[in-house]
Amino acid sequence: MFFALFYVYLWLRINPSLLYFWPSPVFPAFSLGSEFLRPFLCHPGGPVSYAAAFLSQFYYHPWAGSLVITAVAALMWASARSYLNAVMGPSGWPLHFVSPVLFLVLYSRYDHALALGLAVALAAIGACLYLQSRRFGAWVRFPAFFALFIVVYYAAAGAALLYALLCGLMELTASGSVAVALSCFATGAVVPWLTRRAVFDVTLAEGYLRLLPLFQPTSQANEVLELCLCLSLPVVGALALLCRRLAGRWTGSGGEAVSNRLVGLGGRPGKLVSKQLWGPAATFTVAAVVIWFSFDAKLNCYLALERYARLPKWDSLLARARRIPLRQYDPLICFDVNRALFHTRRLPDEMFTYPQHPAGLLMSPEGTINAVGGSSPFVLMKFSDVLYDLGRVNDAEHMAHEVFGWVGRRPMVVQRLVMVNIVKEQLPAARGYLQTLQKDVMRDRWDRECLSSLSPDPHSEGSEEIRRIRSLMPAKDDVRDISVEAVLQQCLEANKKNRMAFEYLMGYLLLNRRLEEAVGNLSRLSDFDYAGIPRSYEEAILIYQLETRNRVNLYGRSISPQTLERFRGFCQILNNYAGNLAGARQALVKDYEDTYFFYWMFGPGGART
Repeated sequence: MFFALFYVYLWLRINPSLLYFWPSPVFPAFSLGSEFLRPFLCHPGGPVSYAAAFLSQFYYHPWAGSLVITAVAALMWASARSYLNAVMGPSGWPLHFVSPVLFLVLYSRYDHALALGLAVALAAIGACLYLQSRRFGAWVRFPAFFALFIVVYYAAAGAALLYALLCGLMELTASGSVAVALSCFATGAVVPWLTRRAVFDVTLAEGYLRLLPLFQPTSQANEVLELCLCLSLPVVGALALLCRRLAGRWTGSGGEAVSNRLVGLGGRPGKLVSKQLWGPAATFTVAAVVIWFSFDAKLNCYLALERYARLPKWDSLLARARRIPLRQYDPLICFDVNRALFHTRRLPDEMFTYPQHPAGLLMSPEGTINAVGGSSPFVLMKFSDVLYDLGRVNDAEHMAHEVFGWVGRRPMVVQRLVMVNIVKEQLPAARGYLQTLQKDVMRDRWDRECLSSLSPDPHSEGSEEIRRIRSLMPAKDDVRDISVEAVLQQCLEANKKNRMAFEYLMGYLLLNRRLEEAVGNLSRLSDFDYAGIPRSYEEAILIYQLETRNRVNLYGRSISPQTLERFRGFCQILNNYAGNLAGARQALVKDYEDTYFFYWMFGPGGART
């Protein structure tokens, strides 16, 4: 029942596919073939890292990724249960669930801990295999320990230290051989140092810490949780050792019964405890509360929008954005929402039905990076996408290469580089990147369909999408002025029918309340197939005319009666509150928060409070 709930929670709430579509160095790249495998065989921890990279690709499908994570958690649980039974005896306290719970907490925070989970499970499995040597003497047990240590060290690197610690504690608690225990500890301390130069040629940190939390630190909170995951079994084993020592002092005065109740070591008291339900019930209740409240809702929001943008599923992205609380909106969320509105041809009419931010449409990369608090492949990949859509192919390629250097051959990055090189008619480079995609585990129809664009004729027009992007490309990139307005104006100079450049330019001017320049661009409406004047432009025109008392040339178009009626109602309520902006805002928010009128008067807002 526990692992059934574990799986359902992973699939329906956490959704591992969000990690797959996140351009982050936390998630490993993977390719089939010996070229990718070979480097993993040359250092300790390589086999587990390779296995984790391979299994991670199944995150593409939420159900498959959840199954992988659940299987690893079950492996940790089974090995922990076997180990704790050997150290503590059959216990009524389900302490073997601690590792799976911590593992799920890490995924609730979108920490991709699969390699760490496999390493911890392998260390515990090695300790359980070592259990089989308990009936032999020390002259058999230590060679068995050493052979298993070499296997665990090569496969899981730093996790071998955990294996040595578990075996040593078991010797001190179950077998009672202090000499063998000290030999286990000494092996863990010495072997990585001896082999780091003689066998593997790795640094001291790599030899001891690879695959452990301290080797690749993430956030401080996640690093603490990862350390807890690694140390949960040894800590429980150490507590068992302490309880045994205390039990020895209490023997003869009821101490044995007390110790059995504390540790659950066999005997009648342990069986009595195991019949009671309050221990497991309390444990599972605490686990459920911890897992539920550890969920990172804000990061889940970012990643869900990113996944929909990558697929792409623009309508799903907008529906998901509707459920985001207003306080969570920031430039990155606005960036995704506005791109989805453009691709569904709803940007000029519905832009202000969603919360907006002046930096949330399109800024220079430096400007938006400063607005959201730092550079990352996550941010740069977004810019690569939108610049490609605009026809700024060279800029898109540059940013994709930056991301490639950060996250490796992730499919989303390689796809962008394939398309850039096809558009630029650099077909040999495109074929090279496409060969990399064909080694991906989760191949879809994209790379197979892309082959049709790689015709032998270097001047082939290719697909409709390729022809469209080529028609939007500026003849020469002007790098002297990379401001948003300059970039968009260059795109329109290259092709006056660049719809995205026009709508983004208008949106940028409206967000920054530059109405005179916005109405000055209304003549461009005739370059596109608008039935009338888009709604947000109508609202901006009315505000401009009210502010300046100047009439605007509508070039044969007219403002809709619905927009005129809403403007009169907005002005009437505003006049009724005569300077009381707080009261006016409260009165207007219900019916007008989805208008440019409201944004102009009260600043960034949206269709919901």
